[in-house]
Amino acid sequence: MADPVCDPGFAQEHSDVAAECLHELPLLHVEWIEPDSAGWDEILRRARIPREPLRGHRFSKFFVALQAAQADQGVAVGWHRLLRTSVEAGKLVRTTDLELDAQGGYYLTWNDNRTLSLWAQRLCEWLRKISAEERDARS
Repeated sequence: MADPVCDPGFAQEHSDVAAECLHELPLLHVEWIEPDSAGWDEILRRARIPREPLRGHRFSKFFVALQAAQADQGVAVGWHRLLRTSVEAGKLVRTTDLELDAQGGYYLTWNDNRTLSLWAQRLCEWLRKISAEERDARS
C-alpha cells in the first residue's frame, strides 16, 4: 500500500485537507529511476485526483524525502511496509485516508545448485514470514 505521510505537526496544521486537495500542499518528490516506483503524479492519477503542476521539494533518495517529511517540510508518499516503523514511532502520520495498492513486487531467488548458508536460510524464512503477514493483513 502507498500512503501519504508527514510530520504530526504538519498534519495538525493541515487537518482539514482532504485527499482530493493533496496537490495544494508542498509534496516531497523522489526523483529516482525505478520503473515500479510511483511518484506523486502517478499516485494522484491512479486515485483520480485532479493534478495541477505539482509543487514541492525534489530528492534523489526516498529516505531523505522521509527525513524532510519528519522535518515538517511537506508530504511524502511511500510504501506502507517502508513507513510502518516511523508511523508506529509517531515520527510520521498519515495525512489523509488515501491508500493505494503498491505496484510491482519483490522476488526472492537463489541458485538451486548451491546450498544456502544458515544466514541466507534465516533471511529467506524471515522474508517469507513477513510476506505472509502482510498478505494476511490485507485480506
